[in-house]
Order: sequence, then structure tokens, then C-alpha cells
Amino acid sequence: MHNFGTLLSSGELLKSLKTQNNFSATSTDQLPHHFAAWMMFGHPLLMPIPDVDRTDYFLIFGANPLASNGSLMTAPDIINRLENIKKRGGKIVLIDPRKTETARVASEHFFIKPSGDVFLLLAILHTLFVENLINLERLAEFTDGVETLRDVSADYAPETVEKLTGISAFETRRIAVEFGAAKSAVCYGRMGVSVQKFGSLCHWLIN
Repeated sequence: MHNFGTLLSSGELLKSLKTQNNFSATSTDQLPHHFAAWMMFGHPLLMPIPDVDRTDYFLIFGANPLASNGSLMTAPDIINRLENIKKRGGKIVLIDPRKTETARVASEHFFIKPSGDVFLLLAILHTLFVENLINLERLAEFTDGVETLRDVSADYAPETVEKLTGISAFETRRIAVEFGAAKSAVCYGRMGVSVQKFGSLCHWLIN
């Protein structure tokens, strides 16, 4: 992916080997991103990009932008952009079982149980619906499936998932309410939620 020689020659090499098997940076760490984008938006490269320069509440799942310099966000100088969120009174909440480089700039860091992300996301959505914090406004005209999302998340109250996530029901509910009440908020997930059992579902829920 990041080597021009390989990009130019790998296609012909695969043809000569007569194989359909292919391995790349994409297949290693981000196919769930592409799958969710394809299913939801019609193209595997139509991936939402967080507007880090304007958000007040940045909820990060399994991403380490200080190590990847923003990765799919393509946001150079990411450390100062994250620090600016806090300087303007915003908040950065990191959900990650590891204490990564990004943890040192996060306002809060929650050590989730590995592969518990899908349950936390469902509980956050459950809370947003219960607390009437869902308001599509101008998006309503072209957004389908919201009631399906309400139905899917209905059985995942924060109390139901806290043993699966390792995060208390109180904190899960607080995160959801703060996220829903923020003037501008964004949820971003990266490799940590891609390379697990429910990777594609995680990215669907994040979107």
C-alpha cells in the first residue's frame, strides 16, 4: 500500500501466480471500515472523516492517532489538533484496553475488555434513544433504518453489558449523555475495533 514498486508490480505478479489470494495493509487492518462504508454509503471508500478541528466531544474507540498521525483522518500535527479540543473546552474520551500514546492527551481513558466495544456502542446508542437525544434534523430526509437501530440496541442497556465491557453502567450512561448533549460530537474507531470478532458491526455502529 505504501510502496510504489509493489503497487505497480503486484497486479501482474498475482496474475502470473494465478491466485485470488491477496494480502495487504488493507486486509490486515481496515477491511471492516470498507465493508461498513460499502453497505451504508454505497462505496468502500466513502468513510466518514472526523472533523477534529470543530468537534467539542471526541469519542475514540481503539485508535491511537498520536502513533499513526491521524491514520484515516489524514490529520497532520494531530497532537496539537487534539490538544486544541481541550483548549476550547472540549473533551477527548478514549476507549482502549491498552494505555497507548493517545491516552496521555485524553481527558478520560476507559480500559474496555477486549472485544467489548460492540456492546459498549450498543449501550451508548440504547441510552441515546432512551434519553431522547436522537435528533436527525436535516439528515432525516435521506437517512434510513433509524428505527432498526433503535430495535437492535433495545436489549443492550448499560447495566446489561457492564460485565462484557468492564465499564460501569454509570460511566457508560454518562458517556452517552455527554456525547448526545455536546454541541458537536464525533465517534471514531480504527484498527483496534477492526481486528476483532465484531469489527464490521463496530464500524456500522460507529457510523
